[in-house]
Amino acid sequence: MPKLKTKRRSKNVDAIVFTLDDVLYDHTGTLNSLAVDRALEQLVEEGAFNSQEQAKDALRRFRHAFGYRKNFPRFVDDLMVEGQLSVEAELRVLNVYNNSSFGPEIQPFPSTIPTLETLKAQGYKLGLLCSGTTSVIWDKIHTLGLAACFDHVLIVPTGNLSGDGNTSKVIPVLKAMAKHLSVSTTSRVVLVGKRVFAELKAAKQLGMVTVRMMYGKYAKTMPADDLEEPDFQMSNIRQLVPILTLVEERRPRPHIVALGGGTGLAVLLKALRDYPADLTAIVTVFDSGRHSGTLRKSLGILPPGDIRNCLVALSDSDQLLNQLMNFRFQDNYLEGASLGNLLLAALTEIHDGSFDKAVASISEILNIRGQVLPATLDQSELCARLEDGSVVVSEVNVRSPDKSAPIESVFLDNDDVTAYPAAIEAINQADIILISPGGFYTSIISTLLVPGIKEAIAKSSGAVVYISNVATQNGQSDGYTLPQTLEILSKYLGPDAIDYVIANNAVPASLPFQHGETLLLPTPEMEAAERPILVQGRAFSDMSAFEVEWKKVPMIKHNGEMVLSMLYRIIEKEMEGSMTERTKTQYTQSHKPLRRTSSRELEVKSLNQPAPTSVKLWTIGIGIAAVALAFAAGRRHAV
Repeated sequence: MPKLKTKRRSKNVDAIVFTLDDVLYDHTGTLNSLAVDRALEQLVEEGAFNSQEQAKDALRRFRHAFGYRKNFPRFVDDLMVEGQLSVEAELRVLNVYNNSSFGPEIQPFPSTIPTLETLKAQGYKLGLLCSGTTSVIWDKIHTLGLAACFDHVLIVPTGNLSGDGNTSKVIPVLKAMAKHLSVSTTSRVVLVGKRVFAELKAAKQLGMVTVRMMYGKYAKTMPADDLEEPDFQMSNIRQLVPILTLVEERRPRPHIVALGGGTGLAVLLKALRDYPADLTAIVTVFDSGRHSGTLRKSLGILPPGDIRNCLVALSDSDQLLNQLMNFRFQDNYLEGASLGNLLLAALTEIHDGSFDKAVASISEILNIRGQVLPATLDQSELCARLEDGSVVVSEVNVRSPDKSAPIESVFLDNDDVTAYPAAIEAINQADIILISPGGFYTSIISTLLVPGIKEAIAKSSGAVVYISNVATQNGQSDGYTLPQTLEILSKYLGPDAIDYVIANNAVPASLPFQHGETLLLPTPEMEAAERPILVQGRAFSDMSAFEVEWKKVPMIKHNGEMVLSMLYRIIEKEMEGSMTERTKTQYTQSHKPLRRTSSRELEVKSLNQPAPTSVKLWTIGIGIAAVALAFAAGRRHAV
């Protein structure tokens, strides 16, 4: 790969220090799991357990109690203290655990080496910090092909980078690394690590900028105090480049507002969660189908389903709590009922009918990054006037493919609807306003129908970005082209309101369409136009990567990482402030292109494995679940 030209930059950061495992390559999914399996077999041979399954069960209980703050050697040490192992047997088990061999299956993340090369080209000194046996660590580094990427590699004995909140051993190591890299002060160092209670906490105590890699077995470990809170988080090493741009230029974190609903908004939010921005989701509340519609009719609350999806997408909480929020019952009278919806319903009742307070409570429990706001707190039905003059009422009927004619226009049946004040304030402060993919009329335009929303967008100085659906939707946008969707959207949003369009330009090998849907592809006229500025690329995932949700039609869905790679460019342009007007010419002339990222380079997301559970959050979640179930049962018997 050719070297990038070094940019002139302010000297806020001189060096970047990385830890290795689960930061630059997948350790949890390869070496760690193999090492644990070997050690469990040795525990059985030493007589500590009767079978490997019994040993695994004991390890699960240990991790349930302590999480990953206490590592596997601590588990073995506890067995020795309890008399299940002799001192000699403990040493044999740990030798087996630490005896690693590296085959071709160990490889850096696809974006690791290109990112390191980019950082070196920008003038940063790079350091690698490891703990363990020197010969073993160097074997690992050479196998990964990373030796030439770093200015200095510091290897310390096992245990010198660990500790459950006690950083007395880690701080001297970080100081030594800064000295090796000839950095005058530790405040000019960025530390990229994975453990909030060890290297990240120590780095923060030294005034370093901290970046947490959300990958592997420590990804769900919750910070215990402010010192354990990282300055930034990322799920892909590629995200480090825009983070460093933010740190270097001391730009304010961009305020990003995303409007819409349904699966499309949730996919977008999940991708944006780790981007260094102040993020707000403004969610449509006119859903009348499935379980949300049932709760809306029976309890008189706003439909919680789309809100729930967004909360989970932004959640930094334990995996079990997220599973709890998304859990659907499969049998009997609760078939299709979402437990997360029931929790929101119960909390609305607890807060004397205040839906926004219920959302705020769940936001705190799930520890979300950003905020999720309803577009309005007022009840209303979404209606559609059809081309044959008839009118259909209720969102579920508006999106139905069985209507007598295509949709001519949509409106709300309640003239007294007002926008949620916090939503208007978020739009006023926004640097980037995203109109997310989703139901064209039922998610996108329905949000713009709330009085005050489109007016706030028109007044805002933030860039308006429309992320187009990949294809038309049966019952809503049948037969539309991409330019037609923009034309219709402008009728509700206002002329010339859209500054950018992010659109898919790739055609899948096979189309899963069952009802005459067509792809929404850019046209030559759109490519030539000065406004809106077209940013295009592949934006969808393979159908096999998704499970079909309860009673939903399968469709081509956006890939959040692919969309985000296009959105990065827009955010960078807007925050750097080099354009005097938002036109294609200005964007092209002043645009500093990022390295194009192939779909092959998308990182494997966090492993689908049991994660340690925060006792406090889990207790709260279970308590609310019990209240919700009792509440639902009481309502059922009352009926």
